[in-house]
Amino acid sequence: MVTVASFFRKSLDNVKLVRVVTLIIWSAVFVRYAILLPALSARAVQYDFSLYYTSAFALRTGIDPYYSNLAPLARLLGCTLYDPFVTNYTPLFLVTFEPLTRLSIDSAYWVWFAASTGALIAALTILFTEYEISGTATRITLGLFMLFPGVTTRF
Repeated sequence: MVTVASFFRKSLDNVKLVRVVTLIIWSAVFVRYAILLPALSARAVQYDFSLYYTSAFALRTGIDPYYSNLAPLARLLGCTLYDPFVTNYTPLFLVTFEPLTRLSIDSAYWVWFAASTGALIAALTILFTEYEISGTATRITLGLFMLFPGVTTRF
């Protein structure tokens, strides 16, 4: 039976090729995140996070987020939402997110960002440990993972 770890070990025999590929991947990661990271602070009032924050803030202040247009509230908070906006998040998500609305939107964003990044790191650690991926295979897999559009759009 071929395991994932043994597959990676066998395909990483050509050391020079592996080094070149690893260097190319990580160069792309550094360029991508050099562009991405400076723009993070503006994400607090942009589309995804502002939806969560405005919906949970409305719930906390007694506004029904499922029947009220939240776009005017979002503008008061400094967020950008399309008009009209009625939340479609589950009540459990809004109640769980509600404590963050006691912080300023910028502080809440960074707490959310840190928690999300921590969860991502924990998941990757579990994945790499479970499948016994280590060394060069880890560096290549992690680099490709960091370039994956699903990951970069979350940042």
